[in-house]
Amino acid sequence: MKLNALEPFPRLNTKRLVLDQLVKENVRQLLEITSFNDRAKTEEELDQLLQTITEQKKGKQGIVWALYLDKEVIGTLGFYRGFENKEGEVGYVIREKYRRQGFLTEALTEVVRFGFEQLELNSISAYTTDYNHASVLALEQFGFIKTEMHSGIHRKWVMLK
Repeated sequence: MKLNALEPFPRLNTKRLVLDQLVKENVRQLLEITSFNDRAKTEEELDQLLQTITEQKKGKQGIVWALYLDKEVIGTLGFYRGFENKEGEVGYVIREKYRRQGFLTEALTEVVRFGFEQLELNSISAYTTDYNHASVLALEQFGFIKTEMHSGIHRKWVMLK
């Protein structure tokens, strides 16, 4: 596994998006995203979340990209919870007005490529609820396989290299 691929911060590009580091200057856009899943509802909570993301990256336990459409943050996507057994767990959230426009597909294509080619992962996993039909559809389209493993109400999906 090549965790040195995380340094310096890897900037990724797609046809319409730039995947780059989260910055506090985008706080209003980030609050819309993070409050969606109850991660941060205030600027103070967002500061704590950004600090956690920074520490996770410094420790090479994960990486989170902001998805920039021009200069606007439309979502986040990243690897979470370390890379045990050469597996990366991917997670994402897209701002509501940018959903169902192919942005997740674009960004996830690049992050999956980065995970397998640059980090040399053997597998990539994701967790979502069975009733999150948009996320389930996206994972199926990417070739993720539904497993019987759960973390609370979230089902594990896996893609092998």
